[in-house]
Amino acid sequence: MFLFRIPRGRLLMWLVIVVAFYAGAKYAQMYFYVAAFDDFVRDEVRFAPARKTTDKDHLTAHLMDAAGEYGVQLDPHNIQITSRQQQPNIQTLTVDVSYSAELDLRFYRPEIQFHSQASIYY
Repeated sequence: MFLFRIPRGRLLMWLVIVVAFYAGAKYAQMYFYVAAFDDFVRDEVRFAPARKTTDKDHLTAHLMDAAGEYGVQLDPHNIQITSRQQQPNIQTLTVDVSYSAELDLRFYRPEIQFHSQASIYY
């Protein structure tokens, strides 16, 4: 019976290509969810004055809920919300969020740190 013989160099090349494709797909998936969470933070800040939800506890609760949905690890102590009176009729709402996301490569799971900042004048 005829056996297929694959040179070791070619087998190694294909193995490297498959592993690189797998790792790239996992990176892309993680960055997709991180970008979606970053958009959520910006939208939450942008529309908070219109919803009249500029309370720090309410915004923190919304961000914590969203973090679970997007698969990012977020500690409530890493959410910094500041609201300032700029002029008699203008206020500033600024939210800084530091969080991490785990890159799951089966045998290697690094935590990658991210930071989002959003602010609005109203």
